Amino acid sequence: MEMEDDAGISQASTASRSVVSCFAEQVARRPAAAALLADGGPITYLALDQWSNRIAQVLRQRGVGHGDLVPTLTLQRPASVAVYLAILKLGAAYVPVDPNLPDGQIGALFARLNAPLAMADEELLARLPAGTEWSGDVVCPQHEAERIDTADPRLESPPPGAEDLAYIMFTSGSTGTPKGVMVPHRGIVRLVKDAHYARMDDSEVFLQFAPLAFDASTFEIWAPLLNGGALAFVDNPKPSPLDIGEAVRRHGVTTLWLTSGLFNLMIEEVPEDIAPLRQILTGGDVLSVAHAEKARRLLPHVHLVNCYGPTENTTFTTTYTLPSTGPLPSPAPIGQAISGTTAHILDSNMHPVPDGAVGELYTGGLGVALGYFADKERTERSFLDDPFAEESGAKLYRTGDLVRRNAAGNIEFVGRADLQVKINGKRVELSEIEAILEEMPNVADAVASVREIRPGEKQVVAFLRPAQAWPDEAAIMARLRETLSPEAVPARLIVMERFPVNRNGKLDRAALLATLFEPPGNPSSENGGDPAMAPAQHKAAREEAA
Repeated sequence: MEMEDDAGISQASTASRSVVSCFAEQVARRPAAAALLADGGPITYLALDQWSNRIAQVLRQRGVGHGDLVPTLTLQRPASVAVYLAILKLGAAYVPVDPNLPDGQIGALFARLNAPLAMADEELLARLPAGTEWSGDVVCPQHEAERIDTADPRLESPPPGAEDLAYIMFTSGSTGTPKGVMVPHRGIVRLVKDAHYARMDDSEVFLQFAPLAFDASTFEIWAPLLNGGALAFVDNPKPSPLDIGEAVRRHGVTTLWLTSGLFNLMIEEVPEDIAPLRQILTGGDVLSVAHAEKARRLLPHVHLVNCYGPTENTTFTTTYTLPSTGPLPSPAPIGQAISGTTAHILDSNMHPVPDGAVGELYTGGLGVALGYFADKERTERSFLDDPFAEESGAKLYRTGDLVRRNAAGNIEFVGRADLQVKINGKRVELSEIEAILEEMPNVADAVASVREIRPGEKQVVAFLRPAQAWPDEAAIMARLRETLSPEAVPARLIVMERFPVNRNGKLDRAALLATLFEPPGNPSSENGGDPAMAPAQHKAAREEAA
């Protein structure tokens, strides 16, 4: 049994449309309606349209045109949305850059893009790389305010097509060489138009809370703006969870996306802050059934949706609407494919597995990205010809996630086929962290793992086996902070003379984590294995154990 799109109408209605054409429809339909809500007052659809046109005029004068890449180092504010629209209207693609990345990663990212021009907020100009890393031009909206304000609010430009690149989102950047996922217009349109997993119309107010370099922002921004709704912002350039409740009350927010960990935190500590909502969508990690049950009790009127999807399939692939009454299934399913999407559970030979059997999830349809930026080899490994599609040239994305379909037809997440995990909703490759550690002086072997310190909150910990001399832990941590994204930096380094193994001689990860609560240097196996030093074949054993 294979999961096809649930409505059968999205392929025809969204396959040929772009973000620009969908937004233009809303401008024509509701020009005086509020598009953006911030402390400075509402910004109407017409005003946002003209604002983005004026920015586009300035960018065009600086040479930006169809097919160009424009890195954006901006904060979560209305101006960023206007910038994105301006770039898309010129047929170019925006590339959100996370300002919280280490300097080395930002420099490497700009060097890879080799874009002639970038946009950056005044507060973030100092984060731009300089010298040999990147020597392009910079447009700062705050510095160019006068030119933007006096530019022509009308824009004549060939509209982008559905297959044109809309943005590149860099993900899984554990080592400083993150993957640049290239998402076309059709992927965004398919995510938010003719969608049935949540209400998206002109009565909804969404909150823009996710970091702009996190793909959840794609849903937050374009779901309201391509459907006539409003997009609200928090009054803080670096928003915290405490800002959510204030923004919900101030702007009348009705729809909110939260990572699974943040959802748990809000339900545990401040459920009254999100009580006014009509819809909560959550994802990025396994949904806690206990917290979902509590949310149903405390917020019985709220529509709760569990969402799953890799960046490579434009934010959401499957969704599961939690029933308002009755027992919740455990584990909570990730549901069924959204409109314009296919989900196939396949074995190692890419043959469908029976319902109830575990297989790897492959996803196809309009949401599939164009591949990885400047990485043909990785693209060919992950984006495969779709043998189930009727149209030629269609691709499947291999997620690396192990799943099964239950008796009700819903997909359940089982685990990863590799050492990839989610920390605060962002992908972290444990194997890449291990590779960096094993290049450090006096480190013979390394194991990166994840522990849950409280429900929904995880952190990376790393175990090291010394080589000729004891490694310098302070120097290693300093190097990791320079190299890794914040969520990938281990909270602790534990140096051990030996790693525990199980009876089969394989690395015992459970016992390794248990040593965090035992006296140093005394690892023991929960499986009763010999706590001898893992032999030279540790790397192969580690991969097999994973």
